[in-house]
Amino acid sequence: MKRNEGLSLIELIVVIAIMTVLISVVGISVTVISRQKVSNAVEDVKVLFQTAQTIAMSKDNCHIAIDRNSDGDTVFTLYSSTNNNVLNRITISKKVQVKIVANDAANPHPIGDVDVVRIYYDRVSGAFSDMYWGGATTLSGESGKGSKIAGNGVTGIEFTNGTSSTITLKLTKLTGRVSY
Repeated sequence: MKRNEGLSLIELIVVIAIMTVLISVVGISVTVISRQKVSNAVEDVKVLFQTAQTIAMSKDNCHIAIDRNSDGDTVFTLYSSTNNNVLNRITISKKVQVKIVANDAANPHPIGDVDVVRIYYDRVSGAFSDMYWGGATTLSGESGKGSKIAGNGVTGIEFTNGTSSTITLKLTKLTGRVSY
């Protein structure tokens, strides 16, 4: 009677080939899902900015506040400037890192270093009128805005998953245009 004590070389090569294919598929899937989170976050924030511009030009002064919640998530909140009502809010998971890009040498801070960033719209043109670093996280009228950002203000918002995908949402102050 013949004893079977293991795998033949061909069986071993087939098993290794199958495992290699499975690991490759899983690796690619994880990368695609991670990139999709960044892409979805950018698209959601872009729509929020477009909504704010439309509201500003049609019926109400408004602004967007960007800050972090206690969980470390980045929160984009659209406020009515006349009565400070929250019109819309988007929360971006801390798995997607958000960095404010500003053309202001006096305030070269990423968002984690300040309480809040506020971007106001001009009601007539739909352009970005004023941009501020810091100040109180909750607004009470016009007080507590923080320090005005000089120059071109916030020029972009960078979204990254920390490894393979980075998308920058570009803000054009003169027109209020948001693109990537």
